[in-house]
Amino acid sequence: MKPSVFLASVCALLAFACSPADSAKSDKAQTTKPQNQYEIAGDIGMGDPKAPVVLLEYASVTCVHCAHFHEEILPELKTQYIDTGKVRYVMREFPTQPVPIAVAGFMTARCAGPDKYYAVIDGLMRAQRTIMSSSSPRTELLKIAKQSGLTEAEFNACITDEAGLDRIQASINSGVETYKISATPSFVVNGETISNVRTLEDLTKVIDPLLAEDE
Repeated sequence: MKPSVFLASVCALLAFACSPADSAKSDKAQTTKPQNQYEIAGDIGMGDPKAPVVLLEYASVTCVHCAHFHEEILPELKTQYIDTGKVRYVMREFPTQPVPIAVAGFMTARCAGPDKYYAVIDGLMRAQRTIMSSSSPRTELLKIAKQSGLTEAEFNACITDEAGLDRIQASINSGVETYKISATPSFVVNGETISNVRTLEDLTKVIDPLLAEDE
């Protein structure tokens, strides 16, 4: 989906008049640069950029299985591997239906800034059912935006930021073209796409041998 179509669909769903925003003001995360050979411009990671293992997750904040991963599996992965410097984790945006809500959610997380990005993602995942079942998803998203420190004006500018939409499109393109991603959540470990990941053990059986090689 082209950024212009993204913008139109987001505005239609959130029911307010949109005009392109000043991306330099609305997207605080725009200057992030690649930290290792597996990251691309715009990636926001957790953990040591020099960790021997880089785990990419292609996810959507409207994906039920992604919410399960973030609530039930990621905390333990973070404790055992990310916080200990063994794994660098990067979530990449891969919006799923309803795409406008996913796009607006991702844009909000990016506009909160790199230091708050994952906190906002966590809030979106935990509020997923509420947002998607609400008669006013904009109201629910705005609540999360305000909790992250954004004003309503900044939120409005954020979700109409064409440069931010370009970054989401780049994330989608990297998944489809480089790793053949077609569903969420999908995982890539040191450049290799991993299938059938449902538990932490499914990841550790791939990660642990790579860590052993690095010793």
